Amino acid sequence: MTEYCGNSSPATVNYSFNGIAQTKFITQQTPITVETSEVEELDNNPASICWRFTGIGVANNDNYQLFAYGVNPSFHDSGTGMQPYMDGERLQYEGYFYRKGSESVAPTGNASYITGWDNKGDCNPRMIKKCKLTIKSNGATIFEKTGKCPLEYQVTCGDECPEGSHKCTHKAYPGYCCVPCKEVAQRINNIANKVR
Repeated sequence: MTEYCGNSSPATVNYSFNGIAQTKFITQQTPITVETSEVEELDNNPASICWRFTGIGVANNDNYQLFAYGVNPSFHDSGTGMQPYMDGERLQYEGYFYRKGSESVAPTGNASYITGWDNKGDCNPRMIKKCKLTIKSNGATIFEKTGKCPLEYQVTCGDECPEGSHKCTHKAYPGYCCVPCKEVAQRINNIANKVR
């Protein structure tokens, strides 16, 4: 937990979840502290349902089944066998792989915001890991936001630019702009590589 903007306001926190466009939170209440944490939330996506994955183990001829809750079930070839995935994340299940060609997946149940979980398979609603941003001033929480990880943020105080950027004068309000040094350097290097 780091304290920012002890001697200047406003405090501006630019943050983004999962690399999606940055959002700003601006406050006159300074100093601020910024905390980040991982939290688990119940998957309340109304499109999520229970799926049954079935297949024959690579190491033996046993039939296996696995139940998982989500939207997009799939299998990925690991080279050793087929691994079950739900919504892009590998399902951990006893360290075996399905034999290629033996895998299948079928829906078995669904969920509802109104009635809660409707269990038609062996699923429980899943917990999803998310990142949480908490901004406090004088110990009191003034802003909280949760989103898909990873979480990135930068804090600026008053009319300063974020760390890693350069302040330039500009005709438009507020009279200056902040140029991100690393991004500009990458663009220059890309242009230089194309010219060579």
